[in-house]
Amino acid sequence: MSENHAGFLAIAMWSVANLLITFTGDTPSFLLGFLVMVPGGLLLLFADLRQGQKLRHIYKQPLPVYVITLGGIGGYIMLHYLAFKMASPFEVNVLDYTWPLFLIIFSVFMHKISLSPFHVAGLLMGFCGTVFLFLHGIKGFNPEEGLGYILSLTGAALFGLYSALTKKHSLPPGFIGLVFILVGSFSLLLHLGFEDRFWPSTLPVWAAISGLAIIRIAYALWDYAMTGEDTAMLASLSYLLPLTSTLLFIVFDRVPLTPWTGLGGILIIAGCLTVNYTKLRSILNWGRA
Repeated sequence: MSENHAGFLAIAMWSVANLLITFTGDTPSFLLGFLVMVPGGLLLLFADLRQGQKLRHIYKQPLPVYVITLGGIGGYIMLHYLAFKMASPFEVNVLDYTWPLFLIIFSVFMHKISLSPFHVAGLLMGFCGTVFLFLHGIKGFNPEEGLGYILSLTGAALFGLYSALTKKHSLPPGFIGLVFILVGSFSLLLHLGFEDRFWPSTLPVWAAISGLAIIRIAYALWDYAMTGEDTAMLASLSYLLPLTSTLLFIVFDRVPLTPWTGLGGILIIAGCLTVNYTKLRSILNWGRA
């Protein structure tokens, strides 16, 4: 599997995740984090061990790698959960999807990647399209929810930074699984300390939780995708995530179909095409040869 294919598959899996969360009912956020991350982490860890990877080689990583991964993945997920508890989900989602922009900004400074005007224009179009997707539910940024906005933006910056940092240092999937186990265990402690005791009791809720656990694989796929050369293309494809997620929400009658949805989709697709204009032109020219 190529790096770009791995990135596209990760984006597709994350798109389904947003819908699955709506099926988890009243499951408290931190308990949900535990039920999703620990089984998902064990799945990644055991899969790596079955491939012949030694446990010592998985966990024996430099301290900075632990800090970067725990902060980038664990910090992002925990801040995302907290932001949804403190602010309107529509505004939080808009701020959360700034992470592809952070990825590009950090990559430019850290890896000296060059951006053409097509890259810049396409990425901005993708972000504007995301804003339009959520525009029907945005009531305006409320100063009283400011902490939630800050947490969401901080989480987006952390994940963008993590993605940029791992570009030259691909990690074993089992190590990412180990990080999920650690973060999930911490999430359980937060649940026991701050949330009402609760245990899911219906099959649909458990099915959604199981699906979310399996989707932890997407983080290993994304880590592999970041070792590729086309960071701008992957960042532009990331804006297909809110688009496909919104379309699934419409199909399952979670949100209404509005003109803003169509406009947002057009901008996101146009942004992807603009970012990859040079490649598309080469393909078309090759097809004429």
